[in-house]
Amino acid sequence: MKARKWLIALMAVTVSGCSMRRLAIENFQWLATRAAANFADLTSPQRDQFQNDLRSFSQRIRDKQLLPFIKLLDALPEARDTTAAAALITELNDGFRLAASEACGAFASLMAGLSPAQMDYFQRKLSERNEKYDPRRNGGLAAYRLERKNEAKSNAEDWFGTLNNDQIAFLDQPPATDFGASDSLEDEYLAYRVESQRVFVDILRARRGHPVELERDCRTFVERPDDLLSARGRKSRDLQRELRSKTGGALLASLDPSQRAHFRREIDRLIRDLNAWSAHIGNP
Repeated sequence: MKARKWLIALMAVTVSGCSMRRLAIENFQWLATRAAANFADLTSPQRDQFQNDLRSFSQRIRDKQLLPFIKLLDALPEARDTTAAAALITELNDGFRLAASEACGAFASLMAGLSPAQMDYFQRKLSERNEKYDPRRNGGLAAYRLERKNEAKSNAEDWFGTLNNDQIAFLDQPPATDFGASDSLEDEYLAYRVESQRVFVDILRARRGHPVELERDCRTFVERPDDLLSARGRKSRDLQRELRSKTGGALLASLDPSQRAHFRREIDRLIRDLNAWSAHIGNP
């Protein structure tokens, strides 16, 4: 079910909901700093450093990636077949990966300065987040899937308007066995998250005090994660990637004219918000 929420995760690059996105744009520096401080227990000087690094990082992303990203977003409502939609999704995912790689450079000095206690704290916070993706901590697999399905349908209607019966059935179906998924797809995804996080924290620990080496290893992890993952992790990652492109492409291709018009309006709002973010970055 998680893979069928690809579009919602994609749009959450800002904040779901038009008014909430505007609030985030106006206060993004404060919100991001608060989130970073919460996850890594940053000291006051580290918070100041994070704010400076975030400003520089945001400006680089705006200058290097915003226009191509907006162009891809603008094309989404016009994707009328599965192949074209899947290709756009892949390009957007590639853009996110490039942005994450840029973050490795922007925040390398800060990350290399985290204390062992802060790394422990960060790892504990990641573990807490993982509870959201653990079926055993959310009423069991059946209850977990039902909750995720209902959430996916609600979010899809925010972007596309009222869903038809075929689309509801599509979102309700269990993991597709023709992609190699099993009844434990959610467990595999959780294991992949845990392993990826462990690899990243291991990099932080190994390269503490060495920002150049940390940036190098962080970029390797972001750009070529399969080099650092186990066989199980690589298999899960490949499966998730295939599910995102195939199921996401099929859903976009299924939109009727009224849904496509609804989606166009929402995408246009998102683009306006991104342009407002760009202006805010230029005039903090």
